[in-house]
Amino acid sequence: MGDQMARAEDFENKAEKKLSSWGMFGSKFEDAADLFDKSANSYKLSKSWDKAGSTYVKLENFHLKLESKHEAASAYVDAAHCYKKVNMNGTEDHPSNFETSEAKEDSEAKEDSADHPLDNALDNSESLINPLRKGF
Repeated sequence: MGDQMARAEDFENKAEKKLSSWGMFGSKFEDAADLFDKSANSYKLSKSWDKAGSTYVKLENFHLKLESKHEAASAYVDAAHCYKKVNMNGTEDHPSNFETSEAKEDSEAKEDSADHPLDNALDNSESLINPLRKGF
């Protein structure tokens, strides 16, 4: 898993570097989006769900700049799947992390009041999907 984490960070650094570089051929946004996609997939393989989710959100921004709404919505869905595997305390959902019912009720109360990256993601995905629905 450590190898995949290193690969993910390497892809992410290459994507950031690609954005700051000047190029004559192709679109730097397309190249950066490809590298961010590889980075997110490597984070998923290393089971670093929170980093994978945030990388998918970055990927979504590049798809919007490229005016690829379907790809942007897909990136949001992928981010949602990653964030779903992380609870509000930042730990991954494993059977060893199950809480007692009282602790679970306390965490659910905190969860209701806390902002979560998915709140914004779901709002944005609806704004992307609604115009697509009108075309059908």
